[in-house]
Amino acid sequence: MPEIRKIQKTGGSTFIVSLPKEWAKNNVKRGDVVTITTLGDSLIISTKHEHEKSKQVSVPYHKENLDCLLRLVIGYYLVGYNTIRIVSEHVFRDRDKIKDVIKRSVIGLEIIKESGHEMVFQNFLKYDDLPLTQTISRIHTITCSMYADILKALTYQQPIKTKHILRDVIKRENEVDRFYLLGVRQLKSAIYNKEVGEKLIANPIDCLGYRIVIKSIERIGDHIENIAVNLLKIKNLQKYSHIIQDILGLGQTIHRNCIKAMKSLLKNNKELAEQSIEESKKANEMEVEIVRKIVKLPTDTAIRFSSVVDSFKRIAEYSNDIGEITINIACREK
Repeated sequence: MPEIRKIQKTGGSTFIVSLPKEWAKNNVKRGDVVTITTLGDSLIISTKHEHEKSKQVSVPYHKENLDCLLRLVIGYYLVGYNTIRIVSEHVFRDRDKIKDVIKRSVIGLEIIKESGHEMVFQNFLKYDDLPLTQTISRIHTITCSMYADILKALTYQQPIKTKHILRDVIKRENEVDRFYLLGVRQLKSAIYNKEVGEKLIANPIDCLGYRIVIKSIERIGDHIENIAVNLLKIKNLQKYSHIIQDILGLGQTIHRNCIKAMKSLLKNNKELAEQSIEESKKANEMEVEIVRKIVKLPTDTAIRFSSVVDSFKRIAEYSNDIGEITINIACREK
């Protein structure tokens, strides 16, 4: 619960406010040093001990629950830890798997030390190296490339070439996840540390909006992957050319709006965002007509095509979310 404190003045220009008793009792003692960070109209007070602790952390290794270990590593990475030690009472049995999964999951973490009972990962990516807008732009570029290949696959009449493209799309989705996690880490750091925030984002007040944006792009990547998976599972895909042509038209319409929504965000253009949202209504009408044709197909094929159409619909919705966030940011700046 918020507590009200009265500001006192001592000397000519020094203002004093007392700390909440319960917090102070558990976090500081006389003579300790604290860090005070300004964040708009707010102040964040943290102890020096907490600040130092945030630099590194140790994670216990349990061979019975490797997934839990990897979730913890990613969790500590997201909240800003730069050195993550994995320690074990016994010799690692999954050393190569741990290194491979971490390398494929996050950007910047590299192993700097390892022994029979310890693995140490350190983050080498500095906040100056990649501003948040570049991270978002990179995620968008990857998803756009995947999307374009889905549309290309729908135009091919050669089954082998189509399958090759679709499988490649599925592989590239992992890159979207890696940059998504980097974006989350950057946003958390921007909120916690004003100096870091100034390097990453123009105004920390937009962090929540950008958090929704990068999650929307990540979900778009998931649905593109889902489209590829379902198309691969449809037997004799080219046999359904009449449905594919309709789905291709739907996909192209949504693709244009998706690109327009992201362009509006990166250019902070609310008029472009409004166009994207309004034009997405065409996709809704197209989707209804396609579904009417799909229900007449054999059950298994109809289910696969329905999932494809639903994913395109979800992509359109996430694009609209990006457009709405753009409008919110642009209105605030007025």
